[in-house]
Amino acid sequence: MTDCRDCKDWDGCSGQWYRDSEGNEDEWYSYREIQWCPHQVFWILKHREDFDCGRWPKPPRLLECDANKHARIIKEAAFCRPKRIIGEVRARLTIADCKDKARILKEQAINRENMAYLDDDVRDLLYYASGYGRRNTVFRVWNAMRRYRNDNKKKEYQHKHHYILDENNFGKCKHCPATKQFPVEKKLELRPSEIIAMENLGSIVNCDPGSPLNASIYGVELDKDY
Repeated sequence: MTDCRDCKDWDGCSGQWYRDSEGNEDEWYSYREIQWCPHQVFWILKHREDFDCGRWPKPPRLLECDANKHARIIKEAAFCRPKRIIGEVRARLTIADCKDKARILKEQAINRENMAYLDDDVRDLLYYASGYGRRNTVFRVWNAMRRYRNDNKKKEYQHKHHYILDENNFGKCKHCPATKQFPVEKKLELRPSEIIAMENLGSIVNCDPGSPLNASIYGVELDKDY
């Protein structure tokens, strides 16, 4: 990913990683790049000691020379932004009302390499603390609703209807109450004048879409029947 501000879907993202000339990789975000995706919240918790001390984590060597590019002229103390960021994360975990899992999340954020190695329940809490705004419900209710929606999506995706058709092409699914009306193919009935025209034209009808026969079939009436 090149810019977290342009990210609309974090699912396929692995974070903002920088590699120096020696091949060492380091994850880092500036203040204006914080969009509260799970990778960024995990990174904030991993460096929460720096944030608690009121300092932003040191950028990797690759960005040390361009540190001014990520900074803006601000009229506030240097510790305000780090304190504001870690305070927001703590507020979201407090709303979750799940102290034990929040403590485990903080511990695993330091000890685990990335969020893929978190326990499943702890990773769900990380998702809860992510996003542009705070949740309106506690973690237990939010997680139950999330799993319910995911299960329904899986069932809807996996289920394939097997319709049994009646004489009117009206289908009823063999496995569920779903119904569907399929188009009915009607046999074309020719008038006597059209039958005679077909006999006279022969194979010309197949070559010329604008022939009189085709015109009569598709609604242009002939002068008279005979």
